[in-house]
Amino acid sequence: MTAGIQADPPPRRLGMGFTSNTAGSSEETLYVISVGSGLATIAFPSLVLTRVGDLDDGELTGGNDGRLFLYAPTGRLGEVDRHTLQLRNVHAFQTTLAHGGYAFARYAGVFYVFTSHPGGTSRASSYDPKTNVERVRDEDLGFQVVGAGQSTRVPSVERGAVSGSFP
Repeated sequence: MTAGIQADPPPRRLGMGFTSNTAGSSEETLYVISVGSGLATIAFPSLVLTRVGDLDDGELTGGNDGRLFLYAPTGRLGEVDRHTLQLRNVHAFQTTLAHGGYAFARYAGVFYVFTSHPGGTSRASSYDPKTNVERVRDEDLGFQVVGAGQSTRVPSVERGAVSGSFP
């Protein structure tokens, strides 16, 4: 997973997320986080890792609004201020499982966390900050999710309601 990254030593496990450099921009930055390497960016095409902060564990997600969010293995959801690198608490999940594997994504303003017991299959939990509602979306997905993400091209909440159903 970390092959080719120019860092000494290269990180062993990365949480990562792209986010637009500014709201609505087509330019984006890949942020990564790992124990020992902290919060960093990876430049393209050189794959040079540049440390930018002291946050040290979790999974990241961004979006086309230029915001960056961190899900920590403790169940804490926070927003990373990309200028000050301060973490603002957003929510403490109550429905996540012990972390055998975990992943984190955001779609249309709603956060999705996939967690599992060690060796188990994943549960999908969601949190909608507009309604302040957390729920278990899927109790047992039948497999373990260890990576999720959001394209910076996914519509944001500000563009109006997103509708549809998940099979």
